[in-house]
Amino acid sequence: MAFVFTIVGLLMIVTGVKGTYAQFGQQVVSDFTGSQPFTYWVFAIVGVGALGYIDALRTVSRLFLALILVSMVLANRGFFAQLTDALKQGPIAPQAPASSSSGGSSLSSAISAIASGGFSIVPSWLFGGSSGASAATGG
Repeated sequence: MAFVFTIVGLLMIVTGVKGTYAQFGQQVVSDFTGSQPFTYWVFAIVGVGALGYIDALRTVSRLFLALILVSMVLANRGFFAQLTDALKQGPIAPQAPASSSSGGSSLSSAISAIASGGFSIVPSWLFGGSSGASAATGG
């Protein structure tokens, strides 16, 4: 479980630093609500995997999971042609999100807002504010 949390945490950090969290969110939403939603596959894998906890059905469950994985690959017609084209094309840089007029959507503007005291939740001594520095030094 720690491995899953590590991967999710790294994914959140990378999308936040690159500023592609809006595109990532749209992609996740389209995966679950698009024209071919991923939820059917999730329910199939979870249901068959749950059968694997019954000792008598463990082998049958593993065989069905293999069948589901093969059908996922084959259900996407042209999978191998699309994979070959994608590997030939190489990586594509994501488009930067449209920034708002207030500039609050970028990481650097959020950090500067925190440092300038834009958020009252963050104590000022955390970023070297004058009230925290004088209290810490006794002056």
